[in-house]
Amino acid sequence: MAPRLRLSSKAKLVLPSFANSARSRILLVDKDEAVFSIFLNQLRSIRKLANGIIINTFLELESRAISSMFDPKLSIASPAGPILNLVSDDDDNNDGN
Repeated sequence: MAPRLRLSSKAKLVLPSFANSARSRILLVDKDEAVFSIFLNQLRSIRKLANGIIINTFLELESRAISSMFDPKLSIASPAGPILNLVSDDDDNNDGN
């Protein structure tokens, strides 16, 4: 079992892709629930399970977030954007007339 992470709700987290620190209460799962340990284990195992992550963005749009992912220890993210759907719903139903 993974070690328990103890954070107060007022603790500030330094997240590489965020311009400012954030309070721990922004986490999506309650840090005291078993789900949180599972979530952390999944994040830790990404490097073993995947050769990389493709992100729908580009450097000029989200330079801080992308730059944080190009740390040599974390270099599994690749921006591949923007990925656009150039066919609208109207085009799908249009017979060309």
